[in-house]
Amino acid sequence: MNPVQDLGVYRLSASEACEELKRYCLEHQQDDHLLSGSLSDDDPFKESRKCIIL
Repeated sequence: MNPVQDLGVYRLSASEACEELKRYCLEHQQDDHLLSGSLSDDDPFKESRKCIIL
């Protein structure tokens, strides 16, 4: 990486940023509940019961 310093702001090219973001996403995909889903019973968003009206 070859950052350009402009008033203390860390900058890098868009292609470098995309590669870094892609690498981060691939490294952390196992922790992403949107990709892997949550199969545990401690999920606070999981409905605890079915609708009894139907």
